[in-house]
Amino acid sequence: MRSLYDFISFTSRSLIWGAAVGFLGLLPASFLASAQTGPGGVGNQQGTSSLYLWLRSDKATVDGNKVTTWLDRSGYKHHFAQTNVSLRPSLVTGVPTFNQQSALEFNGNNQHVIDLDGENYVNGKTAFTVFTIVQADAIPTNRGIFDMEDMDGKDDLFGLRYDVVGADGGGSSALKGNVGAVSTGYFETSSNTQTTDPQIISYYWASGNKPAVNFNGKADVFSIGSVVSGAIANSDYFKIGRGAKSDGWDGKIAEFIYYDSKLNPAQIVIVENYLSALYNISLTNNNLYTGDTPANGDFDYEVAGIGRKSGGDHRIASTDALQLSADASVLSDGDYLLAGHNNTPHGTTA
Repeated sequence: MRSLYDFISFTSRSLIWGAAVGFLGLLPASFLASAQTGPGGVGNQQGTSSLYLWLRSDKATVDGNKVTTWLDRSGYKHHFAQTNVSLRPSLVTGVPTFNQQSALEFNGNNQHVIDLDGENYVNGKTAFTVFTIVQADAIPTNRGIFDMEDMDGKDDLFGLRYDVVGADGGGSSALKGNVGAVSTGYFETSSNTQTTDPQIISYYWASGNKPAVNFNGKADVFSIGSVVSGAIANSDYFKIGRGAKSDGWDGKIAEFIYYDSKLNPAQIVIVENYLSALYNISLTNNNLYTGDTPANGDFDYEVAGIGRKSGGDHRIASTDALQLSADASVLSDGDYLLAGHNNTPHGTTA
């Protein structure tokens, strides 16, 4: 039996966790059917939450080492596929720069995976949060991460890509994208945000706000970008590994997560810590989970958490064996509790 979470990490400025937090051992299947079992314990895997897409490379099916289908873990069954053999990315396992996790390898020659019905859960949305784990083979580069149509030379739909020169913002070696709601949804990040190191990109927006991007947990200051109102429109499908105005991605993508809502600040911090632990990518800001270091036992797996940050809280999180919960009245800004395990079989402990 692979069981309980071996490491509990907490950050608290104001409370005694033993009195405020519910901690359960192995949970029954009836409870897990509706539990918060998404990334970091945010959203669920039953197709009933705002977690509309969760692609992790350990859930890819292959022919040889070529990916035929990237299976969605959200419960909505938004699987991505590639029927053209020459356009299939490769599955690579035990990637040293991703903490020995697997990843999809794209060759820069337009390899990609696609959900032909992806527009159905993107068009009409007035908010989103995207997380992805990428590593480029070379920079500076013009390479696309995801887009919603065939390449047409325009950054006018929901998407993200690396861009050598930010023509409008004046930056270079940047990330460029669009919310896809109106033409003013276009933005460019600051210069030199491209890297050949593993990178956590967090991208989020709600109507009436500016889009925002975090790189490894640190909020970027855009060279150009403005408030965007309205709903996403005109998407044709959902492609990963391609961009609007560039060649296909040249490098690795290990995980891709899409919520059809803007997560609150505490939830974003928790998901970023889940990704940081699993792929051993250090967070510049809010690196709260300490169980993922060799000194503390490398408890890198299925990190989930609860907590509060100015602007919102997350008060219940679950995985396949654990629930964390706290009453809203006892959570203060800066309070977090996160837990993870080391993926080895053993008995239940607390």
